[in-house]
Amino acid sequence: MEAPSQGKVKKKKNLNGELEVLLSVIENAPFGVFVVKDDGMIEYANEAMAKISGVSAEKFKNLNVYELVHFKEMGLDLKIRGALEGKEFVLGPIPYTSYFEKKRRYRKFTGIPLKSGGVKRAIVFVEDVTDLKEKEEKYKKERETFFSFFENLPVGIIVTDESGKVEYLNREFTNITGYTAEDIPDVKTFLNVAFREGEDKEKIADFWENRRSGEMVDLKIVCKNGTEKEVELKGEYLEDGRVVSVIRDVTGFKMMERELIESERRFRSIFETSRDAIYITTKDGWFIDVNTAFCEMFGEKKEEIMKRNAKDAYVSKEDKIRLKTAIERNGFVKDFEMRLKKMNGEIIDCLLTVTGIRDEQNRIVEYHGIIRDVTEKKKAEEKIRYMAFHDMLTGLPNRSLFADRLSIAMAHARRTNEMVAVMMLDIDRFKDINDLHGHDLGDLVLKEVAERLRNAVRRTDTIARMGGDEFMGVFTNIKKIEDVATVGEKILRVFSTPIAVRDMVFPVTVSVGFSIYPKHGVDLDSLLRKADLAMYEVKQSGRNGFKIYDQEDPS
Repeated sequence: MEAPSQGKVKKKKNLNGELEVLLSVIENAPFGVFVVKDDGMIEYANEAMAKISGVSAEKFKNLNVYELVHFKEMGLDLKIRGALEGKEFVLGPIPYTSYFEKKRRYRKFTGIPLKSGGVKRAIVFVEDVTDLKEKEEKYKKERETFFSFFENLPVGIIVTDESGKVEYLNREFTNITGYTAEDIPDVKTFLNVAFREGEDKEKIADFWENRRSGEMVDLKIVCKNGTEKEVELKGEYLEDGRVVSVIRDVTGFKMMERELIESERRFRSIFETSRDAIYITTKDGWFIDVNTAFCEMFGEKKEEIMKRNAKDAYVSKEDKIRLKTAIERNGFVKDFEMRLKKMNGEIIDCLLTVTGIRDEQNRIVEYHGIIRDVTEKKKAEEKIRYMAFHDMLTGLPNRSLFADRLSIAMAHARRTNEMVAVMMLDIDRFKDINDLHGHDLGDLVLKEVAERLRNAVRRTDTIARMGGDEFMGVFTNIKKIEDVATVGEKILRVFSTPIAVRDMVFPVTVSVGFSIYPKHGVDLDSLLRKADLAMYEVKQSGRNGFKIYDQEDPS
């Protein structure tokens, strides 16, 4: 019977040893521990709890949890009362700082009910969770900052987990698509409602299924209101399986891009098919682009022209300065007349329309120009002007130009106190030549007469054809009447030799009459009329001679 009793004693000893170990652990634990009896009195506290409370363990053991103000403020007294009734609790993290701790501390209280020998107790564990609390707050702030950043991004953001569930989407995503998190709880729903069957749906499905991180996908998305938008989608796959996708509305950009392409197409069509030469140069005149008409106008291939400078085409330095000054003054020139030089050296008359393209600082960076070759037009205009003032058969001035030359001569004579002689000349018996040999041969005779008259006078004098076989003349710098007689004698002399045309010889004589400004008149009609009277007198006197109008001696 002794052996069993010895065994019982040994078991008790082991139990006491285990309790001693447990108490040692509790005493040296890095967290606070205290035990409360059912009346609220604290019957045990370890050293860690003493440090947390700021009083000794012995003093802490004499406190009543229902009387501690800071316990009441935390609501810990009620939690302990519940534990004494058999309810476990966790309170915190909650601020609990002893008087000697400078930094605010956060503690977590865990209460467990105990019942031994019919006595209700509660054991409370107190952990310092300040570092954890600070990390949580830091994480919370970072999360708030993170989502605040996402909420204010000008692009749509949608975050999905590994299973495809939508965890978050920002305000701009809703602005772009109209969809909220309630509308698209997961990727599958999003695919079904926002993408039509076809290429776009296949692309977005492939994007998510094959985790194409970093790739940009162009899509057309159907918005909540049924409209369609063009978007760019790019995703980043995180290590935990979540996907952060960025969506950007590029509808307007794509529309502008298409309009720009179309505008470029139209511009290029006009640029290349224009009959006018079109060019673009840098501010220094180096060619950026030229059209086909430009190449044809200047007679060189485009690749060769692109090596040249526009200044190479200037004929004169003065033209270059005039053009540059006009553009700098007005910003452009329109129908600016200028002569340009082709690559082969040929000079052409051109009309230039040039615009200086300026940057934000109002500095010219390019020139855009249109060149029209008006060489033939100018020649035609000059021909028209020539025809308006010249006789087409002989090339001599006609009556209009004669009148203009006489007016200028009379004005000069008034200033210099000189005289001007006006001549009327008629070919003797010219009608016989026309009647016998025809007008064609008669025209050849007229041309020869005109040539002889042109060669007989000075460069300052004028010979004109009035019509038929009648010619007129203006002779300047007449000092005295004898000078007019000299002119008459010279004209008769040039016809002393017969005119030969088509192997035929015609002895041609002329009858010439003169009037003098201002002696015989101060206007065209008076002077012509009196010169004609003098010429008529020569005709009446037997032809082949000249006479100066003399009112006092009509013979």
